[in-house]
Amino acid sequence: MKTMFKKFFKQDPDVIDLPVNFGGYYTYKEDDGKYAAYRLLDFNKDVLHRRLLEGHFDHKPSLEEVKAMKPLMHVPQAATTLLRQTDLTLLGSEPLTKEDVSGYEQYLESALEIPHDEAEAFMEKIIGFSHEGTGKLRLRRDPNNSQSFVKA
Repeated sequence: MKTMFKKFFKQDPDVIDLPVNFGGYYTYKEDDGKYAAYRLLDFNKDVLHRRLLEGHFDHKPSLEEVKAMKPLMHVPQAATTLLRQTDLTLLGSEPLTKEDVSGYEQYLESALEIPHDEAEAFMEKIIGFSHEGTGKLRLRRDPNNSQSFVKA
């Protein structure tokens, strides 16, 4: 299952067509021309939560190459980061596990001071969403908040 983003900079730089799959393996081209990869943990109009994967490629990697990468840490970023990712591709997915989301859960508890039982329940929902397959969103940069999206 290979889904590519449209070349949104040739259309409207404030709009993105996004295949969303919690647990999805995504790759994109960095400014230096190398490809990086991550797993999508959670996404909303304001924040993208992803688990970085160690290493880079000189070519667009396959799903197998990306799945073989060492998982690193959970990273929350402004959702508009997606507008800067060139050649962003959803390579495939598999359901998330408790281990996959452990860094995200720790972030909720320590940085946001969410009680453990609430953070754990939220992680169960995220894991459940990862079993639902790919959804598609068309998002536009929020004219009132350049770091956020609204549904287009």
